[in-house]
Amino acid sequence: MPPSQFDLTAGERELIIGPAKYRISYERGVRNGSEALYADHDSEALVIRVSTDAPPQRRPIALLHEIFHALEDQAGLEFTEPQLETISFQLAGILRHNPEMVLDMLRVWGHNV
Repeated sequence: MPPSQFDLTAGERELIIGPAKYRISYERGVRNGSEALYADHDSEALVIRVSTDAPPQRRPIALLHEIFHALEDQAGLEFTEPQLETISFQLAGILRHNPEMVLDMLRVWGHNV
């Protein structure tokens, strides 16, 4: 099987979020000062960094969390961290447990999956 566009292991990808094209970077040692993070984002540089040190099952949730931060910045919204954690975990669960729904949505939008 060819590697997924989002294999969540290493390297860089692009992701369109609203009107912006973000660079998604999978790398070791994502930090905020001395604090180790699963992911972070920079809305000015249009970069989301996902830590490959994070457990593999946690990386998609961390990516969703940062996507919501990017949407928050673009739309002028303010979520609390607990709200973002809840939304990220819940959406990850929906996507994970309903793959046929996701594929159906992509087909409706013209993707050949």
